[in-house]
Amino acid sequence: MAINYEDAAKGPLGTRFVVTLTNVSKQTFSFATGTVINCGRTADKSSVIKVNLTESGGALHRRLPYLGNGPPYNGIGAGRLELYRPVLAPGESLSLFWDISRYVDLSDAKQFVAYRFPAGTYSIQAELTNGTDASTGGTQVWSGTVKSDTLRIDFAHEFSAPLGDYSY
Repeated sequence: MAINYEDAAKGPLGTRFVVTLTNVSKQTFSFATGTVINCGRTADKSSVIKVNLTESGGALHRRLPYLGNGPPYNGIGAGRLELYRPVLAPGESLSLFWDISRYVDLSDAKQFVAYRFPAGTYSIQAELTNGTDASTGGTQVWSGTVKSDTLRIDFAHEFSAPLGDYSY
């Protein structure tokens, strides 16, 4: 798994990245990276990927969840959830757009319960965890955790994210 800045279209404050997943095994695998239908939240093919955010002082905030188009943030809907499950043959790669403004609140809205982060330079890392599933359509489903390299990102303004870290 690798992460790079997206050059084609900059999001707010340069928050758009490209996450590339490469199958380095000798087996064809399927895995979930996001959703194509998600009642209650905006579907996104990279929404299962989490953000690990490190403050300039070294404080690590792990596994910040996907929030969607935010605010207001929707909870879970009583509807359909369909995962995006790409299949990669050995040596194949998949690149996904990954917008961390869908994981942190860049607006000035302070009415939501969240940890407020000051403007500054942070490090981000992408993390993907897939649980054990049965094979789908004869394709082995990958399970495990993979983390990308880290990149620096500058936030010009205060922002927020859900309270607390998500433990491993």
